[in-house]
Amino acid sequence: MRKPRKLPCLHACNSLLNGFLKTEKLDIFWRLFDEMLLRGLVPNVFIYNTLINACCYQGDLQRAFQYLDEMVRRKEKPIVVTYTSLICGLWREEKINRAINIFRSMESWGVLLNLYTYNSMVDGHCKMANGKGRLVLYSEMLGKCLKPNVVTFSTLIDGLCKEGNLKKARQFSVEMIKYEVFPNTLVYNCLINGHCKASNLDGVFNLYREMLRFGSGLPDDFTYIILIKGLCDLGRVPEGTDLFRKMEIDGIAPNCITYNTLIDGYGKIRVMDEALKLCSDLMEKGIMPNIITFSSLIDGYCKEGKIEIATGLYSEMVVAYTALINGHFKCDNLKEAMRLYKEMVEKGLEANVITLSRIVDGLCKVGRVHDARTIFMEKMAYGSIGNSHNEECLIDEKAEVYNCKPNIITYTNLIYGFCINGQILEALKIYREMCDLGFKPVVFLYIVVIWGQCREGHMVNAMILHGEMVKTRLLPNAITYHVLGLGYHRYGDYLSFDRCSLECS
Repeated sequence: MRKPRKLPCLHACNSLLNGFLKTEKLDIFWRLFDEMLLRGLVPNVFIYNTLINACCYQGDLQRAFQYLDEMVRRKEKPIVVTYTSLICGLWREEKINRAINIFRSMESWGVLLNLYTYNSMVDGHCKMANGKGRLVLYSEMLGKCLKPNVVTFSTLIDGLCKEGNLKKARQFSVEMIKYEVFPNTLVYNCLINGHCKASNLDGVFNLYREMLRFGSGLPDDFTYIILIKGLCDLGRVPEGTDLFRKMEIDGIAPNCITYNTLIDGYGKIRVMDEALKLCSDLMEKGIMPNIITFSSLIDGYCKEGKIEIATGLYSEMVVAYTALINGHFKCDNLKEAMRLYKEMVEKGLEANVITLSRIVDGLCKVGRVHDARTIFMEKMAYGSIGNSHNEECLIDEKAEVYNCKPNIITYTNLIYGFCINGQILEALKIYREMCDLGFKPVVFLYIVVIWGQCREGHMVNAMILHGEMVKTRLLPNAITYHVLGLGYHRYGDYLSFDRCSLECS
């Protein structure tokens, strides 16, 4: 793509950055911003706001406050949006006191609080279950003649319902009409969910009927999920199925959560034929069963005493986790991949060699080689890798416990990770241990280790590895000679470089 000769106006630059932030393409966002700086960008207050918002979204509060300091130094006065973004970020990271301090200081800094700032604070107090704090903020809002909107009321109602204070939540749903704010789908969903958790199904269906008659929003998939779950929790699964069918008639497509709710319900009342029919229906509609689907089916079959079927599903569940973990690593979503791995362990599922190889590979690719090594040692091996006490390698004993012996792919991923992160001696150490255990390196692995040695200028080690490669009757390819040639050139051995160049041609 041809690069523009000069930057567009600041407004256009900010719009472009905001677009990537809203679509959660943060890698492109930061690359684009760096390029803008190289082309002479001098950020204004609006661009700083976007940068701070991006940092807060990523949980990088330190960097967010660095941008705040920078904009103050450049005499770009922070505005209400600047501080509100920081407050949201602080609440998200549970830095409660700091969020409150900024909020209480804003007016003394000459920044007027707006409705969005108050909504952020109310939301934070609701998440921390601080009932008194949020009601004080609500009173303050009204005292400053700030008219609450549907976000304000839905946040308050949701917090009260989660605490079981359904009476107060209902009062707010009535009070909001006084401000010409009408309950929407979100507000009704909060109220319905609160009554479901209190096992008040009469109240639930009264709200559902009220929603259909007067609400400014119609029931959505989440409304039906709440209603179906409420019925299933009380063992009224056939009625939940009737509601499920009505949902389809109304043109609302059920999702995996809807199906899982019913499958779990039938499992609990030990009607596994219906649960299995729903699972088949789910797949026919192109919806992939997830971990919860498998968990519900396994639980149901165990209750029926059908252990063989449950065991088969258990294996499929491990495969499903592996696919999800791999998918998140491919999308650079490390946090979610590791959350799934943790969840897998907590459920008592034993990760197999494929799962752990994916995790080792994913962690290495983002530079977290020591985390990768820890998982490798704990779950697959306990040997000389990073072992400061020089115990014997107990890999077979450890691997038997987890039924998960490392393979050539696992070792390759780990060695490659250490090499690309510049930890060449550690990579060579793991390589030697792998060979001692009887694994035979493939061409790619030799290339990786040779490249690492050449990169550090350890040409003697590189030549030894090349000799080992030939000795094992593995034919070095053009890439092998290219890597060796670059090493010789850097080392100043131009004669050997020329020989490698001839082998490449």
